[in-house]
Amino acid sequence: MNWRNISEVGPPLDGNKSYLVTDGNECSTTEISITKNYTTGETKFNRWVGDENTYEDNSCCSGEKMLELEPTHWIPTDEIEVPT
Repeated sequence: MNWRNISEVGPPLDGNKSYLVTDGNECSTTEISITKNYTTGETKFNRWVGDENTYEDNSCCSGEKMLELEPTHWIPTDEIEVPT
């Protein structure tokens, strides 16, 4: 797999994809929050937001999703080769 090191290439900027991330010990899937300036075309990474499998910080189902993992590497999930 072609893992990207955040300290070398930065975080991902495609908000339409999901990502597999790792801190070197654990892995998780996540989506991202980005801000797009349509005037300048600049895209800014805001944070990892988790996904439908991520812990919600609330006692009911309306809490904000939180990714507790602090990723060091990422790969888009659509690049992961699965056995055929």
